Amino acid sequence: MLHIDLTILWVIIDLIILYFILKKFLFGRVRDVIARREGQIKKSYDDAASVKADAQALHEKYEAQQQSAQAEAANIRTEAIKKANAEYDRILGEASDRSDQMIEEAKKKAQAAAEIERREAEEKITDLVKNAAAKLVDSQTDEQMYDAFLKEVEK
Repeated sequence: MLHIDLTILWVIIDLIILYFILKKFLFGRVRDVIARREGQIKKSYDDAASVKADAQALHEKYEAQQQSAQAEAANIRTEAIKKANAEYDRILGEASDRSDQMIEEAKKKAQAAAEIERREAEEKITDLVKNAAAKLVDSQTDEQMYDAFLKEVEK
């Protein structure tokens, strides 16, 4: 038959007692620590997922704002170009009006100068005709008068 030594029996009893003591004091606490750690890890994962979702939402908001800003910049650029073209047209129109006005004034001055020259020429011709007529009356021969008239005109 089997013969069990008393020492082995006491070792087995000691192991059983040690197991129950460890189970009561150590394993429960270890399980609590593990459960708390699992809770912390789960919370960390949940927080990370929440932060990731927030970051994704912020990224989408940023993208929308960037597109809005680009559209606004394009509108501002278009408006600036329109204003610049309008200002260019206005300045060009003013310059054209001023040049037309200056040309008209120059034409009027030229016409006035031509009118003055014409009057002076008429006066000179009138004086020449009067002088010629006076000389004609004073002169005795037609030939002398003709020669005098030609000399007068040549001057």
